[in-house]
Amino acid sequence: QEFGGWFGISTTAHRTSSPHSKPRYNSVTEYLRTVPSVMERIQQLYSHAPVVLSSQTTNARIINVLQGEVAHATPCQADILVSDHATTCHILAARSATSKSSGDGPSTDNNVLASLCHIDQPCYEECIRNMIQLHKSYHSSVKKGGAPTKSSGKITIELHLVGGFKDSKKSSISLTEHLMGVFGRLAREERDTVGFVFETCAVSCLNDDGSPGPIG
Repeated sequence: QEFGGWFGISTTAHRTSSPHSKPRYNSVTEYLRTVPSVMERIQQLYSHAPVVLSSQTTNARIINVLQGEVAHATPCQADILVSDHATTCHILAARSATSKSSGDGPSTDNNVLASLCHIDQPCYEECIRNMIQLHKSYHSSVKKGGAPTKSSGKITIELHLVGGFKDSKKSSISLTEHLMGVFGRLAREERDTVGFVFETCAVSCLNDDGSPGPIG
């Protein structure tokens, strides 16, 4: 789902059915329930059994990101970025690649950058902005054969956001709405250079197992 298209909505205490106005929703998650691609992706995500990673089960190079931390890596540096033990916290993954013009050849490991952060409260906008700037800086000088070369084309950043549940203190939905607001602003500010695409958005009540508690 192209992110810039999500922010023609309003979150208010009621929904209106007027044909001359845009629908109004009680929360961001209420709106997300109406986006087929979001709900299909959530179903796909939770149809798979959890994967347990350890030195006994894999030889992959793994970076574990703890609460309040952020990590960045290329495929040459690590195979898997992971984080766990998130309740009301949200785990954000970003993967970027430069949209190459014809004749530039296939994408390589040098053309991809991934980031993962474990966000525990709605006060990390500066950190997220720094993360996006790092992706832009990385792709502005992609190395080919050891020599930095300016990369042409718009950067596409795929986003995956998971975490939270329907908690009584509403900490999860507060964090969800904060993060969606941050990316809404970034989508508008960076529309000429960066395209944000939410591939996964399993957050707050969309990540609730009914107990209540987080599914993943």
